[in-house]
Amino acid sequence: MKMCEQHVVPLSRQAVAILRGIHGYSGDTKYVFPSVRTFSRPISDNTINGSLRRLGYSSEQMTGHGWVRRRQRSRRPFENSRGNGSRFSTAT
Repeated sequence: MKMCEQHVVPLSRQAVAILRGIHGYSGDTKYVFPSVRTFSRPISDNTINGSLRRLGYSSEQMTGHGWVRRRQRSRRPFENSRGNGSRFSTAT
């Protein structure tokens, strides 16, 4: 749901293959990355930020939200001349 309306994003075959591969780790939950405490909630921002800190990024260098935005920007070179291209959605 996004803004109280259903939000459908079509996925490429490659994206579906990746999600099917991850399914072995996340199991039959509704989240690709469930919480470590309960599968009924998504992974927390603090878990993502803690992982970034362990990878060596300071809070001034990178946050979970900043990492997602950086990945989105890094995809732009793969867009075609009309601006369409392989993009991913982080909408929930």
